[in-house]
Amino acid sequence: MNGNLALFLQTEELDDAQQLARQLTTLSQTDIQTISQVLDRWDDPQAVANLLMHPDLIPAERRGAALLRGLREPMTYTTLAAIVGLRGRVASWLNADRAVIVERLQIIIFEARPVLADRASLTLLEYARQTDADRLIFLLGYPGEIVQHNVLLALVRLLGGEKTRARVEAAITAKRVTQAGWDFAAAHLDTLLLDDLPLLSYIPNRSDFPVG
Repeated sequence: MNGNLALFLQTEELDDAQQLARQLTTLSQTDIQTISQVLDRWDDPQAVANLLMHPDLIPAERRGAALLRGLREPMTYTTLAAIVGLRGRVASWLNADRAVIVERLQIIIFEARPVLADRASLTLLEYARQTDADRLIFLLGYPGEIVQHNVLLALVRLLGGEKTRARVEAAITAKRVTQAGWDFAAAHLDTLLLDDLPLLSYIPNRSDFPVG
């Protein structure tokens, strides 16, 4: 097995893992088998997380299933790794799978601690479509600025500012969004631009991931 692959699978530092992943430009058949075995066993959290954060190293025919499995984990570091790994890959999913990802990201935002919810909102910004607008409006009630900003930015990009305002106003009338969600939208809609950047959040090493 490639020595860099062995190091990559076990490194606990995100920066080191990224550097090693960039060096793994050519994988042997043995390397591919090793990666497949890690995914089959799914019992080495660090190795699985490193692969999910760098899914180009996963064989193409297994990549989607691995990311979805990680996304469905019960709010663990593996879930965070899958959320990170999904970014920049919207075009590789069938619409049905994309809808599943959007639904799961919504659940994560509502049920998980901020370190997961914040990153989920960043990935959701890429995957959401106009048909998901009602889901996004509902998420405006999340008590955290990163999620609120990224969700509102997604709505403005999908619907435009005026339609977003009208949809949010209708939602609060129907009690489908909290007052806090409306207050945030009302305060930022006039200044939010389509090309504004999303808010990023810190990705911890696995050893720093909060538990409990």
